[in-house]
Amino acid sequence: MKMSCFFIFFLFLLPSLKAQFSVETRADPDLSGMPDGAIPFKDYRGAIIVDATINDSLVIKAHFDTGAWGIAVPEKFRTANDTVSLKVGSWGNKLKASYLEENNTFLKWFGQDCVLFGWDFFDGKILEVSYKDGYIRVLEPNELNILHDSDRIPFRN
Repeated sequence: MKMSCFFIFFLFLLPSLKAQFSVETRADPDLSGMPDGAIPFKDYRGAIIVDATINDSLVIKAHFDTGAWGIAVPEKFRTANDTVSLKVGSWGNKLKASYLEENNTFLKWFGQDCVLFGWDFFDGKILEVSYKDGYIRVLEPNELNILHDSDRIPFRN
């Protein structure tokens, strides 16, 4: 309940912000040294932007918000049962959606074909997010020893 209240508060806060920005991401990440199974992302002012597919057919941009829970999509992508299928790289999940009206500040910043998704997309997974190298990947249990000197954020639902 706490996380859904936070997410709803976040959705109401965004339209009240007055500033508007155009999306200009940094250069594409160098994919040559990327680990197997990693998904490249572009960094827009600290926001993680990935290529994704929604409802099995529409190619879009998706903002992985490390502080959010749930998924928020433009109103034009509304489905009959309010469940959205999102695929990022080889990862896919179906989530109950919240909808953003056309004049929402998030859509003004990131574009009318961008969705916002949070941690529950990766439910039960351990992630490596490399801002330095521009990728996200799911760590397998035998890879966890690489975390011994990394910054970690414990997450509990």
